Amino acid sequence: SGEQAGGRLLRGVGRALLVALTLALFGWLGRIHIPPGQRRPRLLVALTVILGVFLVGSAIVLGHPNLGHMAVPIVLLSLLSTVLLKGRTGYMMTLLALSLLAVLPGVEALHVFSWFIVGMATVVSVRRIQKRSQFYQTIVLLTGLSLLMIFLQGLVETGGVGPATGTYLVGVFVPVLSVAFGLFLMPVVEPLVGVCSDLTLLELSDLNHPLLQRMALESQGTYHHSQVVGQLAEHAARAVDANALLVRVGALFHDIGKMQKPEYYVENQRRDYNKHDELSPSMSALVIASHVKEGIELGRRWRLPQAVIDFIPEHHGTMVMEYFYHKALEADSNVTVKVDDFRYPGPKPRSRETAILMLADATEAATRSLAKPTPGRIREVTKQVIDKRMLSGELDESGLSLSDLAGIREAFIPLLAGIHHARIQYP
Repeated sequence: SGEQAGGRLLRGVGRALLVALTLALFGWLGRIHIPPGQRRPRLLVALTVILGVFLVGSAIVLGHPNLGHMAVPIVLLSLLSTVLLKGRTGYMMTLLALSLLAVLPGVEALHVFSWFIVGMATVVSVRRIQKRSQFYQTIVLLTGLSLLMIFLQGLVETGGVGPATGTYLVGVFVPVLSVAFGLFLMPVVEPLVGVCSDLTLLELSDLNHPLLQRMALESQGTYHHSQVVGQLAEHAARAVDANALLVRVGALFHDIGKMQKPEYYVENQRRDYNKHDELSPSMSALVIASHVKEGIELGRRWRLPQAVIDFIPEHHGTMVMEYFYHKALEADSNVTVKVDDFRYPGPKPRSRETAILMLADATEAATRSLAKPTPGRIREVTKQVIDKRMLSGELDESGLSLSDLAGIREAFIPLLAGIHHARIQYP
């Protein structure tokens, strides 16, 4: 009896060491492969809770062998970690969960293989959500895979069609319930964790959003500008494999602060009247810069996700309002002109997506001011704008590489040429 107790103790210690080794390995991999922006405490706590719920659910399922091994909630874990924290984290969490289950007594290699297939299929099918119908496709795919794995296990183990009908029913209902429960949890979990899933972005991309409708009525020029910049930025994001949906939504809301004083922005002004003619250059710079702060306050009031609000200050970075700065230098006064008085408050773009929007916004404005926007001139201006942002250090924190900048430039040029195409003179 003492020897049996000692053996159980040693087996328990061995499993604990295996679990500790697994967690240490995945912690190491996480430091290498999980982006710094996803290592915030709230996100790590969320991943821990998701993993804890998975292990509790797995313990219940494995304690009732009549349910079948496909009742283990691997679909729920893979779906939540992927939709909340993107594909790379989803793959890692799935492998971590399977590694922890593999050391449990009674778990067969074929079970682990089945969970691996279903878990990875879940990550692949939901890593890029473009429309809600993808979830129905995911349910069909996972249900088919679950039934196939149950059938193949029976074929390998018994040479027949496999387990009882009840196990096949579990293989049907578990993927359906997991996806449905995951969708139910998403709106609750996202604000707590501080992330923005593709589902939320899809809802915000609807042009019937009240804030966008208000912009269309109160500042039509800004609304149109946001649409054009959004097209440019989304096309460039696809070219460099950034999050195109996030860029599109960020572009729609990046100038919402201009609704407070729309008449001070050139896209909303009449050709024969400019409000800034009545103001000093320093006052004009204050008014223009204020739309950043007002936009952030408006975004928080409307409870926009932080990932979308980040586009409001970061698309300007810390660039200088050169028109008003040079106007102040040319004015006849003995007052010392400080360049920092004409600088946007920042911060600089801290993600590839906000940097892409910065480049799209600046390029669209520069090409719009061309007297004769020929393809050659558009290419030259686009190159100058991007080079200037890079050399001034605005892109230092964005994570964009030189090859990314080249891809963004080449994505901008055909769209800008199309926007500024030649028109015939009508009589």
